[in-house]
Amino acid sequence: MTHSPYSGTLVFQSDREGGWDIYRIEADGSRLVRLTEHRAADRNPAWSPDGERITFSSERSGQGDIYVMDADGGNLRQVTDHPAYEGAPRFTPDGGAIVFEGERDGRAEIYEVDLDSRRVRRITSSLTRKLGPSYSPDGSKLAFMEKTLIRWQVSVRETASGSKRRVTSGGGACRPAWSPDGALVAYVSTLETDKADIWFRQMTGSREGGAWRVPTRPNAHNYDPSFSSDGLSLAMASTIVRGGNEQWDIFVMDVNGRGLFRLTGDEGNERFPDFKPSIQYPRSNK
Repeated sequence: MTHSPYSGTLVFQSDREGGWDIYRIEADGSRLVRLTEHRAADRNPAWSPDGERITFSSERSGQGDIYVMDADGGNLRQVTDHPAYEGAPRFTPDGGAIVFEGERDGRAEIYEVDLDSRRVRRITSSLTRKLGPSYSPDGSKLAFMEKTLIRWQVSVRETASGSKRRVTSGGGACRPAWSPDGALVAYVSTLETDKADIWFRQMTGSREGGAWRVPTRPNAHNYDPSFSSDGLSLAMASTIVRGGNEQWDIFVMDVNGRGLFRLTGDEGNERFPDFKPSIQYPRSNK
């Protein structure tokens, strides 16, 4: 394998052993560790802000519930218990709660569960479906993808006021992820091509509202962006569809799309990479 210029630790989901489980790997391709091993599907892992815990969704208790474990896979704890689907969990910036997508009220909405009390509150409520929540590093904004009349788009909700605005347009957009400083949202869009590409949108400063496509694998669908803790690198899942078959792998590159490095390459599929934080940012102001 070619030497990787990148550093950091990632978690991701993989079916390399048959079913979906959670794995951890270094950004240079070393020290692959399987963290879960269960016949039910474990998906969508994400680090806590202090890098000591990992949350993920699992079907081991039904349609999907939210779990937390230590970074080494130990001390597993179920934090939601509902017969409806719940998934795509992400920690709040203070690490005290987890935001997730769920269908417990009949359609996809965004919820949050407090880790101490396990009390669940519903954050969004409207006729549109909403998935993939992600808080900005300071907790002042919540990004998620929302089904419009025609396509999926990315919206941002102000935590303090509850006001919401759409921040993408045109081709379908999904999978939002914040840069560590909160200046950018990375997302997936088909705005310029028939395939899915990674895009950035400027969220602060004089260029606020500007959006641009990141040149990555030109012949592949590129999904699930995640920034490194210093904001200089980006991980993604990517596949080239041949004959109707998909082969997803994890890639790492710099934020300009250069220096593409293939991190996984076995016969299984790998999705939803998440870089481990190593820099502490201001606690949530919610």
